[in-house]
Amino acid sequence: MRYYRNCDELPIYNFYKVMETKNYCFLCLDYDEYNELELKEDVEELWSEIYEEYVNISGDSSTAMYYELIQEVLYLETRYKVALDLLKNLASESMSEEMKMAYIEELREWKYKIDISKPLGEELDRMIVQLKGSENKIRLKNNELEQFKDEGSKNEKVSLIKQTVKLEQALGRNNIDTKKIPVSKWIAMMNEVKEINESRRKSNGK
Repeated sequence: MRYYRNCDELPIYNFYKVMETKNYCFLCLDYDEYNELELKEDVEELWSEIYEEYVNISGDSSTAMYYELIQEVLYLETRYKVALDLLKNLASESMSEEMKMAYIEELREWKYKIDISKPLGEELDRMIVQLKGSENKIRLKNNELEQFKDEGSKNEKVSLIKQTVKLEQALGRNNIDTKKIPVSKWIAMMNEVKEINESRRKSNGK
């Protein structure tokens, strides 16, 4: 399986998709978005290298921070809902011991760890306290997300579609294909538009 190795190869569409979904299949040359692929173990390291190159070229980390925050909130909310359902079922007296162990193991996967050597009732009470802590964390992360959304300039940057439209208008091109333009060229095009706009502002100011 072949992978995009750097910002000169990776299409900007794929770059944004990785940020949105954390699906590293978008780093594969032949990924069709329909079938999941078996990825190499160090693919996350490859993404880190590509992202670091992106930050160095663009000087902008706010876009990735925004998407990472969205993913964190989605994970925390999913984790909370799953754990809440599992704990409600686990509290049922009619559940078999085998089923209880299966639920306890599933909770462990979501980082809600029940000590089976202690009374279940006490552990469930402790899990409720942990759930309340999760609620607070979700609330804090959602507040961070709202702050990002309130900052109009940053919110502009996070939409690939908006950027594409602006590029097409500024450069007089009707169909910019984000699935073919590599990240490094995309950044160069964005910088070109900034230079064009700056030149226009100077001309209008004279």
